[in-house]
This record gives sequence, C-alpha cells and structure tokens, in this order.
Amino acid sequence: MAEPPESPEFWERVQKAAGKSPPLPRAQALALSKLAKRKIASGYNGMVDTSDVKDLTEEELAAGFRPEAKQLVAMRLDRDILEWLKTYGSGYSTRINGILRHAMEAAVKAG
Repeated sequence: MAEPPESPEFWERVQKAAGKSPPLPRAQALALSKLAKRKIASGYNGMVDTSDVKDLTEEELAAGFRPEAKQLVAMRLDRDILEWLKTYGSGYSTRINGILRHAMEAAVKAG
C-alpha cells in the first residue's frame, strides 16, 4: 500500500522520482507533514474558490489581453542618457516608457 500524501515518506518518494533535489531533512519533512495534516483537517482541498468571480464575455476577455495602443514619437535625448539606457540591453524605448509612466503616476498621486 502506498504512503498517504501527508507522510514524509511520500514526499521523499516524490522528490526522488522528480530527480530535481535531494530528500528533505527529516525535520523539514515532518514540518511539511504537519502542515499538510492541518490543511486537510481544515477542509482545504488545494483548489481556489472562484465562485465569487464574474464570468467574462468574449469582448471583455479580448479587451483584457489587448496591449495599450502606443504612440510613435521621435525625441531627442542626451547622449549619456541614451548610452545608460542601452547598457541594460535592448528595449530601451520600452524602458523610457516605464520610467516616464512611473514619474507620471507619482506626480498624479502627489496631486
């Protein structure tokens, strides 16, 4: 008969089967076992309760995943600023947008 899921032996077997990490020290395995027992005793089944979440229409789903429209602009930057932005790799225009958004949101919040 297989070990129950809350037993340390079960988790050791799972870890060995996964081959990704060595077995937990006994103290950690016991702590996880106690946590699992408490979760089971409280009626927790591992599922997230989504009963209070409204179903979205196709239009709402599509709108939620559509990126914001961007406006193409040309701007002049000091050479050292542009070089600094480029030191972080490609995507410096996205980085500029993020910096400006952060500044804008801080200014709006400040009033």
